[in-house]
Amino acid sequence: MRKSLIIILCLTVLSSLNSKVMASNDGETNEQKSLITVMGELNSADAWRVEAGYHWFPKPYIGFGGSLGVWNQFSTNDIPKGQNWIIDDDYREASSLFVHPSLVLFSPSIIHGNDFDIQLYGEVGAMMNLPYEKVCIDICHNPYYIPDEYEYISNNKGDWCFFDGKIGVSARFDNVVLAAGYSYSTLDVYGMRRKLKYANQKFTAFYPQHHGTHGAFLSISLFI
Repeated sequence: MRKSLIIILCLTVLSSLNSKVMASNDGETNEQKSLITVMGELNSADAWRVEAGYHWFPKPYIGFGGSLGVWNQFSTNDIPKGQNWIIDDDYREASSLFVHPSLVLFSPSIIHGNDFDIQLYGEVGAMMNLPYEKVCIDICHNPYYIPDEYEYISNNKGDWCFFDGKIGVSARFDNVVLAAGYSYSTLDVYGMRRKLKYANQKFTAFYPQHHGTHGAFLSISLFI
């Protein structure tokens, strides 16, 4: 929660700077009002994330829009299993498609060069995963967890909507923008899995307590 408040505070400062600049430039207009972005992230949930989005800028430094994306764990040691059963190899790493409505903020230029501008960058939004989870269970009638049968279980109850924010630095070259920085979200990669149950064993017992997700992002954008 404290990380969320820090991000919101920083974005508020950026917004205040934007308002002052726009108030002093009432006659200035920005013809490039659409921003197309591709972003990648690695985070503390042992997951990668990619998304593509669009934002509309009614003012030079504030954009409204959203993106579509996917995240996927690349590693996990949290493996639900019991007597004669274990979650299938292909389903151990959690993943989901998501929708990400968000607000994007750029500060006025803090470093101005002949053909580039360095600006502070911020984004705040909601990360909405698919509210559905399905996994495969290997049923093993042997001590080596070699599957004899398979069974699928699913769930549509759980946590699927999370706060998401980013703070970083951007470099603008004409209409191309590169940005990188720190990301924080309340994303719980096991949010939809914790309520799964098999053989009277709840999956939440196999997953660690969630404390928020930290990451680093890199994006490339195009103003059109």
